[in-house]
Amino acid sequence: RSMIEERNVSASETLFEQRFDLSVALTATITKNLKSGSILTKRDFVNASKAMVITELIERGNLIDASNSELKKILAKIPSDAIIDRSQVQRASAKRRLNPGEVLRFSDIAMMPHVIANTTTTLELNKTNFNLTMEVLAIEDGFIGDRIRVRNQESGEIIYATVKDVGLVELQ
Repeated sequence: RSMIEERNVSASETLFEQRFDLSVALTATITKNLKSGSILTKRDFVNASKAMVITELIERGNLIDASNSELKKILAKIPSDAIIDRSQVQRASAKRRLNPGEVLRFSDIAMMPHVIANTTTTLELNKTNFNLTMEVLAIEDGFIGDRIRVRNQESGEIIYATVKDVGLVELQ
């Protein structure tokens, strides 16, 4: 704070980049050498932001998890679609090759459905005093809450069920 002299100037006499709250600058990191008396702009400093960063090479199609990524403070402007919380990448796979040090973005990932078409899944039917569990074949992909078609493998009958969890659907 002792290194900065605050000036109140009318908005018409300043650039947009020169308008900021002093408290923002005081918690930031300066990005270049500044001469005494120079006017500080938003481009001269950066605040740390949290974002998911790749820690190991991830090939296209591989899952993203705690073994190959971490939540880290970044001293650079992060992309607008950067992933900022680990919960945002649950069941995510890479759409392209991701290199260590890259900030993970939503455009880099594809979310894997909780139930995958043409795979065996568990069907539950829970009624008062009656519970039924059986294996069925998912006909379509589905995320939690989606109603999808499943096929009873013994009778061939197609049933609509709601996705409840990974590999689990239920009749309601």
